[in-house]
Amino acid sequence: MFEKKSCSILRDQIALSTDIIVGFCGEEEEDHQGTLDLLRTAGYDQAFLFAYSKRDKTHAARHLQVLHRIARQNGEGIRGVFQFLPLYW
Repeated sequence: MFEKKSCSILRDQIALSTDIIVGFCGEEEEDHQGTLDLLRTAGYDQAFLFAYSKRDKTHAARHLQVLHRIARQNGEGIRGVFQFLPLYW
């Protein structure tokens, strides 16, 4: 109860923003659905969507990469939930 009331009071005084990376190596459908669920419930005022880009010699580059078409499809799905999300490819 206290937490809900505190959040609603604070919500009038702040704006929530987030950055989202789609297509990060190893990302699975369950991860994507979790992102969609978070966007539906968190009430972000602003969000920025980026496609993961592989960088050689990094830990992430050595892992299974998500196909570009799947990352793009997931990005479009996120944009569908958050209508005003800029997409950076």
